[in-house]
Amino acid sequence: MSAVVKSKPNIAPNELAVACTINSFFTIVSLVEFSADSWATPDLSATVPLEAEARSRLQFLAQFYQWRADDPIIGKIMMGLLVPLPFLLVAFVTAVLQTLFGWRRASRTRHVADVLQAFTLFFVILPTVVKELVPAQDGLVASCAAATYGSSPRRSVEWKCLESSFTLLWVHKKMLFFNMAMFAYDVAKFAGNMPPPEATLASGTKMPGEMPGKSKNA
Repeated sequence: MSAVVKSKPNIAPNELAVACTINSFFTIVSLVEFSADSWATPDLSATVPLEAEARSRLQFLAQFYQWRADDPIIGKIMMGLLVPLPFLLVAFVTAVLQTLFGWRRASRTRHVADVLQAFTLFFVILPTVVKELVPAQDGLVASCAAATYGSSPRRSVEWKCLESSFTLLWVHKKMLFFNMAMFAYDVAKFAGNMPPPEATLASGTKMPGEMPGKSKNA
């Protein structure tokens, strides 16, 4: 009889709580940023010159992201949460390799969640932050700051500010969706926990990986 493939370790309730807490923090930050963008960004049909209220909202948005870049509390919390990131990346890669090469068995839900979570982090979230989010926020601050946009009556300057706000709104909408997806993956991984071996044997159900008609002690 071939050796029984070991199971992936189940996600413990305390592990789920920690993962959901971290994902909730990033989701809330994304929600706040998206809400600020939605309030301050004019409709796509907006034309220049903008009204005074619309101009003041865009200048507020520039000030908001200036504060976000220098805030003394949220920034430190986010940096602290990123400290275990290398270990998290290794765990994600390991879980994906276990799925792809059949090194560990698990429920279909757990396998799918492991693969999708790693894919979303490596190939969606990290590239979006580096290539889109940071440049978009810097671009809006530069284009809509009071020193440039607030003091210039030129339409080209106003168009640049508008374009920057539209771009940032779209990027933050994507980031909000991605962070919510990461939260859902953690819940799915917990929901895909395998029953303990003793419970499976007591119910008379064949353990996954066992040969039909033979017990583990055969």
